[in-house]
Amino acid sequence: MSSKKITKEMSVASLIENTPIAKDIMLRYGMRFTGKDISPFEPMEKVAKENGLTDKDIESIINEINSYSAEKFWMNLTKNAADKLREMLIKKETEAIRLRLYHDGGVDMYDMDFTGTKTENDIETHSNGVKFFVDKKSANLLKGTLIDYDSEEDGFVFKNPNVKRK
Repeated sequence: MSSKKITKEMSVASLIENTPIAKDIMLRYGMRFTGKDISPFEPMEKVAKENGLTDKDIESIINEINSYSAEKFWMNLTKNAADKLREMLIKKETEAIRLRLYHDGGVDMYDMDFTGTKTENDIETHSNGVKFFVDKKSANLLKGTLIDYDSEEDGFVFKNPNVKRK
């Protein structure tokens, strides 16, 4: 992740590469990245205008993306994982998942707790419409993690670049 300032002249692909949360923010504004005359390799401003967004919308998107600093937590969910977690959040009647990574006897363990309460030690992040609270101790170790859901095993798979498999 880069702390490089985001501009409307950057391509959508570059925006997402530099600041992964940018994808969720742009989607929330109704931006789509492909289609007739639209490519993720075009400048964000051009793609936004092709999606019918105004200069004010574009400025809001850029400001929101830039408000996320290098201290923020970043991770991604596959569609399968996001769908399963949203289903579980509804079933458990709560709004967020507290996620942490801890070390237990030489093994890295992931803990997901369904909650609606953020603590002062949590960093809030969103991925594919799912809200997470991540404890600050785990945040750096979880940066860059991809979470998938394996329906055959009925479990989540964590692909974490910060954890070495033994």
